[in-house]
Amino acid sequence: MGTPLRVLIVEDCEDDELLVSRELRKGGYDVTCQRVETSEQMAHALRTQSWDVIISDYCLPNFSAEAALVVAREVRPDLPFIIVSGTVGETTAVSAMKAGAHDFLTKDRLVRLPAAVERELREAGVRRDHRRAEERLQGTFERSALGKAMISCDENFLRVNNALATLLDYPREELERLNLSDVGLPANAESTSQPGAQPSDNANSRRLEQRCLRKDGTVVWVDASISMIPDAEGGSQYFIWEFVDITQRKRAEEEKRQMQAALAQADRLSSMGMLAAGVAHEINNPLSYILYNLDCLADELPDVTQQVGRLRHALVRHMGEDALRKVAGSSINALDPEPWTDIVERFHDALDGTRKIKDIARGLGAFSRVESERRGSVQLQDPIESALAIASNEIKYRARVEKDLRFTSPVMGSEGKLSQVFLNLLINAAHAIAEGHVDDNSIRVRTWEEGGFVLAEVSDSGSGIAPDHLPHIFEPFFTTKPVGVGSGLGLSIVKNIISSFGGSIEVSSERGRGTSFLIRLPAATNAQTDGDDAKGPQMGEWVAGRILIVDDERGIRDALKRILKGHQIIEAESGEQARDLLIEDQQFDVVLCDMMMPSVSGADLHRWIVAHCPLLAPRVVFVTGGAFTPSAREYLGTLENLRIDKPFNAAQTRRIVGEMVRAAKTERGNEFGD
Repeated sequence: MGTPLRVLIVEDCEDDELLVSRELRKGGYDVTCQRVETSEQMAHALRTQSWDVIISDYCLPNFSAEAALVVAREVRPDLPFIIVSGTVGETTAVSAMKAGAHDFLTKDRLVRLPAAVERELREAGVRRDHRRAEERLQGTFERSALGKAMISCDENFLRVNNALATLLDYPREELERLNLSDVGLPANAESTSQPGAQPSDNANSRRLEQRCLRKDGTVVWVDASISMIPDAEGGSQYFIWEFVDITQRKRAEEEKRQMQAALAQADRLSSMGMLAAGVAHEINNPLSYILYNLDCLADELPDVTQQVGRLRHALVRHMGEDALRKVAGSSINALDPEPWTDIVERFHDALDGTRKIKDIARGLGAFSRVESERRGSVQLQDPIESALAIASNEIKYRARVEKDLRFTSPVMGSEGKLSQVFLNLLINAAHAIAEGHVDDNSIRVRTWEEGGFVLAEVSDSGSGIAPDHLPHIFEPFFTTKPVGVGSGLGLSIVKNIISSFGGSIEVSSERGRGTSFLIRLPAATNAQTDGDDAKGPQMGEWVAGRILIVDDERGIRDALKRILKGHQIIEAESGEQARDLLIEDQQFDVVLCDMMMPSVSGADLHRWIVAHCPLLAPRVVFVTGGAFTPSAREYLGTLENLRIDKPFNAAQTRRIVGEMVRAAKTERGNEFGD
């Protein structure tokens, strides 16, 4: 790590700035620099930040080294001023030195720059000490625009100027009775090992950036230059502290740090969303045929159980119990209805568990769609249930969940973003309640409709929010959670999402009693939702059709074949195979196509169908488990084709396919009629 060096560069060419920085770094300096091109920029930089050296080009389009010298002498006369130019001669260099420049280098000799800077920093330290001594003699201590103080060896203020009294918001007389520690400054001013301290070339001076406290307790950041004034024996007589207010710079640095943290958090959330989508897709594929088969077996087994009971009763009546046992042997239990009843109960338990997995996977899928801007009509109960499924593990050890989700009109929005809203509110509610007293605490979620608005309330019996924090909770980066637990962006994002959907959010809280968030969203009008209803086919007379099923999961294809029993089913286990089939045969009423497949995806296959079998393109129904690549999501957004979500609903799938078959048959009949 090189020696820290803050350089103010007066230069209109960015390449020359880079050349100067490179030479200084080669000379062993850790350079922080800023380039200015005008008098105003230079004066602002000198007044608001601390610098070690000024390096100036001689001639700029709107400025010059001579004018820059005037600004430097007025604002920071101690700073070394070095001119670096490639366009002026020796006479001009001598003139610049007489005007106050400390050194003059040509750009073809930049290798001398580090040594020149080192020398000038050393001499600047001497000049600074001399100037401060002169200030004491000439009274400039009082007139300085910078805050100044004389500090004793035991850290007491001996004398301060008006600028420092104004900076710290103290009357001068009161401040001069205080110690450094009273304004939050570090003790032991003689030490050069304080955090943030930067040693100077002059052994009697140093500099540090430090937080100070104003009289009202607010914080101000200062860049403090500290010089020791020696006594006759060379010891410390007292210290001169010179203060530059850098609060604005520190605030900007902190905002930048928080923004970077927020961007990193957003990046992590985006990655989590993509991961969630992938997990949901991988769960939904096998879940589709597991759930369908369990559902069918749970429906059919009770009838089988009854048939077994009737069969046993008939055999006993015909053969007698003893003869039946003799014939059946150890298999007699297969004719006992009780084990079959137990099997039915187990299937129902498995079905209930599988449906819970479906709810969790649906929640993950909704969470992964947060970035989608596409809006449609959303039943508010759906994102609430998704959020509850995801947050259940966070809640169940802290509180009971009380739901009062009444039927309401839909709202216009994004299910993914609304899931994010309720997930954030539910997690916050859980974190407001300590673990271990579930029966004593509750999180209540309710919905209702009122005056053209759909309302949702999330309330908890937790610790509540302090009254002085309540006005700030929707502000970005505001958080009351410990460091590392929250970014302070959650409720700000919640408010922005609700506002973007034309709604509002309110909060009420009482310490020790809990918190309640109330969301109002405009109810969707009939005109807004009619378009959504029109997209789905309407029920009609059942007609057998010819169906192409394209999916790389055999279980999905088998389940769809069972659901669509009665139709003629053709299978393709990949996009490539489907493409080969369609080259030879395009006489299909419906194509059920998985969206995410290796090599040739559903989107790829649909593009091919549009190009080679355009009449078939509207009959493609996409079957999706919820995971989309960005290109696939963008492509789907351009299409009107229907979609079936995995795990699919058997009755809905039969209805959609049946109506599309009927529509295809009618379309063909019209073609022949024409």
